Amino acid sequence: MPYFRKVKSKKAKSGYTWSFTAELGIDPTTGKRKQKTKRGFATKKDAEKAYNEFMTEFQKGIYIDPKKMTVKDFVSEWLEARKSRLSPTTYAAEELRCQNWIIPFLGHLKIRQLKISHGQDFMEHLSEHLAPSTVNTVFALTVSILNRAVKYEYIYKNPFIHAERVKVKKQR
Repeated sequence: MPYFRKVKSKKAKSGYTWSFTAELGIDPTTGKRKQKTKRGFATKKDAEKAYNEFMTEFQKGIYIDPKKMTVKDFVSEWLEARKSRLSPTTYAAEELRCQNWIIPFLGHLKIRQLKISHGQDFMEHLSEHLAPSTVNTVFALTVSILNRAVKYEYIYKNPFIHAERVKVKKQR
């Protein structure tokens, strides 16, 4: 049974936001209740809609706790969402970059553990194997993926935005 609450908020115009708490059963190892709370909804209707979507994902087994989500999990989700909106050629190119470069280097990391240092290390790794313009293309794709993770609230800010890019020498 879900719980919907009106919560004080300094950021909301009205001074309040709505939250829901979903009951997810009992943890067999500890015997404690498992609950998931999500906050920040403008109206109770928005909270109810989000609760219904959350429970649908949970019951189908496709919900992954953002705390446990790896870069590989999110990249797969991101690619699947983009498939219908891109031409087959563009999709194939992005999928190839993800499979060949992003997932092998960053895929094992939890998305919430990413830091600027991971971005710099990734950039150096790419620089050892690829031309500077290709490095920037792959890195820009990674930044785009992480921007989507921010939008979906898996992470609070994109740690790769401030990583230094490789300078490309213009040919004359």
